[in-house]
Amino acid sequence: MHNTYTNAKKTRGKMYKKIIICLYIKTLFITLFPFAHASNTGVVLEKDQKEFKFFSSIYTQTKAFDSSGSKIDEGKKTSYWSNYFSFYKGITSDINWGFQFNIKSVKTSATDSSALNAIQFSSQSDTRFGLTSFGPQFKWKPVEDNNDLSLSISFSVPLKTDLDGKVSGRPYLDSNGWKLNSRIYYNYSLNDAVNLFCETGFDYIFDTNANNPIHSFSTPVLFSSRSWNKIFLF
Repeated sequence: MHNTYTNAKKTRGKMYKKIIICLYIKTLFITLFPFAHASNTGVVLEKDQKEFKFFSSIYTQTKAFDSSGSKIDEGKKTSYWSNYFSFYKGITSDINWGFQFNIKSVKTSATDSSALNAIQFSSQSDTRFGLTSFGPQFKWKPVEDNNDLSLSISFSVPLKTDLDGKVSGRPYLDSNGWKLNSRIYYNYSLNDAVNLFCETGFDYIFDTNANNPIHSFSTPVLFSSRSWNKIFLF
Protein backbone atom coordinates (compact mmCIF):
# COMPACT_ATOMS: atom_id res chain seq x y z
CA MET A 1 0.00 0.00 0.00
CA HIS A 2 2.85 2.34 0.88
CA ASN A 3 4.65 1.62 -2.40
CA THR A 4 1.48 2.27 -4.38
CA TYR A 5 1.06 5.64 -2.67
CA THR A 6 4.72 6.55 -3.23
CA ASN A 7 4.63 5.63 -6.92
CA ALA A 8 1.40 7.55 -7.45
CA LYS A 9 2.96 10.55 -5.76
CA LYS A 10 6.01 10.37 -8.05
CA THR A 11 3.76 10.14 -11.09
CA ARG A 12 1.79 13.19 -10.01
CA GLY A 13 5.02 15.08 -9.36
CA LYS A 14 6.24 14.39 -12.87
CA MET A 15 2.90 15.50 -14.30
CA TYR A 16 2.96 18.75 -12.29
CA LYS A 17 6.43 19.61 -13.66
CA LYS A 18 5.18 19.24 -17.22
CA ILE A 19 2.14 21.40 -16.49
CA ILE A 20 4.28 24.17 -14.97
CA ILE A 21 6.58 24.22 -18.01
CA CYS A 22 3.64 24.42 -20.41
CA LEU A 23 2.01 27.23 -18.43
CA TYR A 24 5.23 29.23 -18.33
CA ILE A 25 5.86 29.00 -22.06
CA LYS A 26 2.30 29.99 -22.95
CA THR A 27 2.27 32.88 -20.50
CA LEU A 28 5.66 34.06 -21.74
CA PHE A 29 4.28 34.29 -25.28
CA ILE A 30 1.24 36.23 -24.09
CA THR A 31 3.40 38.60 -22.05
CA LEU A 32 6.26 39.61 -24.31
CA PHE A 33 4.49 40.68 -27.49
CA PRO A 34 2.32 43.82 -27.76
CA PHE A 35 -0.06 42.06 -30.18
CA ALA A 36 -0.56 39.13 -27.80
CA HIS A 37 -4.04 40.12 -26.63
CA ALA A 38 -5.31 40.25 -30.21
CA SER A 39 -3.72 36.87 -30.97
CA ASN A 40 -4.85 35.11 -27.79
CA THR A 41 -6.07 31.59 -28.44
CA GLY A 42 -9.56 32.51 -27.26
CA VAL A 43 -10.07 35.59 -29.44
CA VAL A 44 -12.69 35.16 -32.19
CA LEU A 45 -11.58 36.72 -35.46
CA GLU A 46 -13.61 39.29 -37.34
CA LYS A 47 -15.15 38.35 -40.69
CA ASP A 48 -12.52 37.45 -43.36
CA GLN A 49 -9.65 37.79 -40.89
CA LYS A 50 -7.13 34.93 -40.99
CA GLU A 51 -4.89 33.45 -38.34
CA PHE A 52 -2.08 30.91 -38.67
CA LYS A 53 -0.22 29.54 -35.65
CA PHE A 54 2.70 27.17 -35.35
CA PHE A 55 4.04 25.53 -32.19
CA SER A 56 7.15 23.36 -32.06
CA SER A 57 8.63 21.46 -29.12
CA ILE A 58 11.32 18.90 -28.29
CA TYR A 59 10.95 16.41 -25.46
CA THR A 60 13.44 13.74 -24.42
CA GLN A 61 13.47 10.98 -21.79
CA THR A 62 15.70 8.18 -20.52
CA LYS A 63 13.39 6.92 -17.76
CA ALA A 64 9.71 6.02 -17.64
CA PHE A 65 7.06 4.41 -15.43
CA ASP A 66 5.95 0.83 -15.91
CA SER A 67 2.38 -0.48 -15.57
CA SER A 68 2.76 -0.74 -11.77
CA GLY A 69 3.89 2.88 -11.45
CA SER A 70 7.54 2.07 -10.74
CA LYS A 71 10.22 4.28 -12.26
CA ILE A 72 12.49 2.35 -14.64
CA ASP A 73 15.63 3.14 -16.63
CA GLU A 74 14.97 2.49 -20.31
CA GLY A 75 18.67 2.18 -21.15
CA LYS A 76 18.25 4.52 -24.10
CA LYS A 77 17.20 8.08 -24.91
CA THR A 78 13.92 8.67 -26.72
CA SER A 79 13.49 12.15 -28.18
CA TYR A 80 10.33 13.63 -29.70
CA TRP A 81 9.95 16.58 -32.05
CA SER A 82 6.34 17.77 -32.26
CA ASN A 83 4.95 20.44 -34.59
CA TYR A 84 1.39 21.75 -34.38
CA PHE A 85 -0.15 23.90 -37.13
CA SER A 86 -3.45 25.77 -36.76
CA PHE A 87 -5.41 27.90 -39.24
CA TYR A 88 -8.58 29.93 -38.62
CA LYS A 89 -10.67 32.22 -40.81
CA GLY A 90 -13.55 34.43 -39.70
CA ILE A 91 -16.83 33.41 -41.34
CA THR A 92 -18.63 36.11 -39.39
CA SER A 93 -17.59 38.23 -36.41
CA ASP A 94 -19.01 35.48 -34.17
CA ILE A 95 -17.91 32.25 -35.92
CA ASN A 96 -14.50 31.04 -37.10
CA TRP A 97 -13.58 27.84 -38.90
CA GLY A 98 -10.30 26.25 -39.92
CA PHE A 99 -8.14 23.19 -39.68
CA GLN A 100 -5.20 21.88 -37.68
CA PHE A 101 -2.61 19.16 -38.19
CA ASN A 102 0.42 17.62 -36.49
CA ILE A 103 3.82 16.65 -37.89
CA LYS A 104 5.94 14.58 -35.51
CA SER A 105 9.25 12.81 -35.31
CA VAL A 106 10.80 10.38 -32.81
CA LYS A 107 14.35 9.06 -32.44
CA THR A 108 15.72 6.40 -30.09
CA SER A 109 19.47 6.49 -29.47
CA ALA A 110 22.20 6.20 -26.82
CA THR A 111 21.59 7.95 -23.50
CA ASP A 112 24.46 10.41 -24.13
CA SER A 113 23.13 11.48 -27.54
CA SER A 114 21.63 14.88 -28.28
CA ALA A 115 17.88 15.46 -28.01
CA LEU A 116 18.17 17.47 -31.25
CA ASN A 117 18.61 14.17 -33.10
CA ALA A 118 14.83 14.03 -33.08
CA ILE A 119 14.83 16.72 -35.77
CA GLN A 120 14.95 14.40 -38.76
CA PHE A 121 12.74 13.53 -41.73
CA SER A 122 13.10 9.79 -42.25
CA SER A 123 11.60 6.55 -40.94
CA GLN A 124 13.84 3.62 -40.05
CA SER A 125 13.97 1.00 -37.31
CA ASP A 126 14.84 3.54 -34.60
CA THR A 127 13.30 6.68 -36.12
CA ARG A 128 9.86 7.71 -37.32
CA PHE A 129 8.58 10.85 -39.03
CA GLY A 130 5.33 11.91 -40.60
CA LEU A 131 2.08 13.80 -40.74
CA THR A 132 0.19 12.06 -37.92
CA SER A 133 -3.22 13.75 -37.75
CA PHE A 134 -5.46 16.29 -39.50
CA GLY A 135 -8.91 17.68 -38.84
CA PRO A 136 -11.35 20.62 -38.79
CA GLN A 137 -11.82 23.11 -35.98
CA PHE A 138 -14.42 25.73 -35.10
CA LYS A 139 -14.49 28.65 -32.66
CA TRP A 140 -17.41 30.90 -31.79
CA LYS A 141 -18.82 33.41 -29.32
CA PRO A 142 -21.79 31.90 -27.42
CA VAL A 143 -22.90 35.37 -26.32
CA GLU A 144 -23.01 37.85 -29.19
CA ASP A 145 -22.08 40.99 -27.23
CA ASN A 146 -19.44 39.30 -25.05
CA ASN A 147 -16.01 39.36 -26.73
CA ASP A 148 -14.28 37.85 -23.70
CA LEU A 149 -16.00 34.43 -23.75
CA SER A 150 -15.52 31.92 -26.55
CA LEU A 151 -15.79 28.19 -27.23
CA SER A 152 -13.90 25.92 -29.62
CA ILE A 153 -14.12 22.34 -30.80
CA SER A 154 -11.76 20.35 -33.00
CA PHE A 155 -11.65 16.83 -34.37
CA SER A 156 -8.47 15.03 -35.50
CA VAL A 157 -8.18 11.88 -37.61
CA PRO A 158 -5.02 9.72 -37.45
CA LEU A 159 -3.33 9.55 -40.86
CA LYS A 160 -1.09 6.55 -40.22
CA THR A 161 -1.56 3.06 -38.77
CA ASP A 162 0.29 1.73 -35.74
CA LEU A 163 1.31 5.19 -34.59
CA ASP A 164 1.90 3.92 -31.07
CA GLY A 165 4.20 1.15 -32.33
CA LYS A 166 2.40 -1.66 -30.50
CA VAL A 167 2.16 -3.84 -33.61
CA SER A 168 5.57 -3.24 -35.17
CA GLY A 169 7.54 -2.62 -31.98
CA ARG A 170 8.86 0.65 -33.42
CA PRO A 171 9.10 3.87 -31.36
CA TYR A 172 5.88 5.57 -30.24
CA LEU A 173 5.05 8.50 -32.56
CA ASP A 174 1.47 9.47 -31.59
CA SER A 175 -1.76 7.94 -30.31
CA ASN A 176 -3.80 5.80 -32.70
CA GLY A 177 -6.99 7.51 -31.65
CA TRP A 178 -9.49 9.84 -33.20
CA LYS A 179 -9.27 12.98 -31.04
CA LEU A 180 -12.07 15.28 -29.94
CA ASN A 181 -10.99 18.50 -28.21
CA SER A 182 -13.25 21.15 -26.70
CA ARG A 183 -12.20 24.38 -25.01
CA ILE A 184 -13.76 27.26 -23.10
CA TYR A 185 -11.80 30.54 -23.11
CA TYR A 186 -12.34 33.61 -21.01
CA ASN A 187 -10.42 36.90 -21.03
CA TYR A 188 -10.91 39.43 -18.27
CA SER A 189 -9.24 42.87 -18.40
CA LEU A 190 -8.27 44.05 -14.94
CA ASN A 191 -7.04 47.37 -16.36
CA ASP A 192 -5.37 48.71 -19.50
CA ALA A 193 -2.13 46.83 -18.75
CA VAL A 194 -3.22 43.56 -17.16
CA ASN A 195 -5.37 40.82 -18.65
CA LEU A 196 -6.46 37.53 -17.04
CA PHE A 197 -6.76 34.59 -19.40
CA CYS A 198 -8.52 31.35 -18.38
CA GLU A 199 -8.85 28.14 -20.39
CA THR A 200 -10.48 24.81 -19.63
CA GLY A 201 -12.26 22.04 -21.51
CA PHE A 202 -11.88 18.36 -22.25
CA ASP A 203 -9.88 16.03 -24.52
CA TYR A 204 -11.18 12.63 -25.59
CA ILE A 205 -9.16 10.06 -27.54
CA PHE A 206 -10.95 7.09 -29.09
CA ASP A 207 -8.25 4.49 -29.70
CA THR A 208 -8.51 2.67 -33.06
CA ASN A 209 -6.22 -0.17 -32.00
CA ALA A 210 -8.57 -3.14 -32.29
CA ASN A 211 -6.28 -5.48 -30.32
CA ASN A 212 -5.96 -3.33 -27.22
CA PRO A 213 -8.01 -0.11 -27.44
CA ILE A 214 -7.28 2.50 -24.79
CA HIS A 215 -9.73 5.39 -24.62
CA SER A 216 -8.68 8.40 -22.57
CA PHE A 217 -10.36 11.51 -21.20
CA SER A 218 -8.70 14.57 -19.68
CA THR A 219 -9.68 18.06 -18.53
CA PRO A 220 -6.81 20.54 -18.96
CA VAL A 221 -7.03 23.84 -17.08
CA LEU A 222 -4.93 26.97 -17.67
CA PHE A 223 -4.88 30.24 -15.74
CA SER A 224 -2.50 33.00 -16.72
CA SER A 225 -2.26 36.72 -16.07
CA ARG A 226 -0.64 39.10 -18.54
CA SER A 227 1.13 42.33 -17.73
CA TRP A 228 3.51 44.10 -20.08
CA ASN A 229 6.33 43.87 -17.53
CA LYS A 230 5.57 40.88 -15.34
CA ILE A 231 4.62 37.23 -15.55
CA PHE A 232 2.23 35.58 -13.10
CA LEU A 233 1.24 31.93 -12.89
CA PHE A 234 -1.69 30.52 -10.94
